[in-house]
Amino acid sequence: MPIADDMQAALRALANERRVRILDWLKDPVAHFPRQVDGDLAADGVCGLLIARKLRVSQPTASDPAGAARHVLSTLKPDGTWMIVEPLANDKPEENHNPVGRVYYSASTMICTPASLAQEVGAALGAQAGEAKIREMVTAGGFTRFRRAAETPFNLVFEARP
Repeated sequence: MPIADDMQAALRALANERRVRILDWLKDPVAHFPRQVDGDLAADGVCGLLIARKLRVSQPTASDPAGAARHVLSTLKPDGTWMIVEPLANDKPEENHNPVGRVYYSASTMICTPASLAQEVGAALGAQAGEAKIREMVTAGGFTRFRRAAETPFNLVFEARP
């Protein structure tokens, strides 16, 4: 697939309603978000947690992925399955240098990593966590079986079992 096609596909994927709404809010963060404890909304950027609250979605689990895995494990039946959908990323950063990877690195750098660092655990796995790091966090949370179940041009899908 030519780079232009890759870029068009990436832009279509990013153009969902919530993402567009976030970009609109970030044009004037002072008008759309409450004052932050640390940092200036306009100069330093908006904490990802404020974005999550405004969207009325749960706090990003990237702040404590092993803790999130422990919580999921505690809710599963013994024969249950946790399906995990993550942005497509390879373990080696140089393998992520493509149009989709560039978009994901930007979003992660501006939203996920700062949100993680603002939390008590603050794992901040880096701009993109590949399969090896995700496996490490899931098994640290107590899961004993982990496998890649599927891959799309934009996501990796993993299956974790107790």
